[in-house]
Amino acid sequence: MSQVSRRYLNPKTEQQIFTTFIESFTSLSSTQKATDFLYDLLSPVEQIMLGKRLAIAYMLMKGHAQRSIADTLKVSQPTVAKVN
Repeated sequence: MSQVSRRYLNPKTEQQIFTTFIESFTSLSSTQKATDFLYDLLSPVEQIMLGKRLAIAYMLMKGHAQRSIADTLKVSQPTVAKVN
């Protein structure tokens, strides 16, 4: 499972990193470039985690019950609640 360092970043630095990530991602001009970017950037576990969170959001928007989402995607109910 992915872990985040216990050493905290300065909030301003963290925001700059996130802004750079968003700008890098949104500057990609094709689906293939975005796919390559995410495959290069994310580990296989991170890819699955992100994909499941997107699927949770989609299923919530479609009106699925949280318990059903958790069972279908094999995630915890707190994860579904967090995305909700």
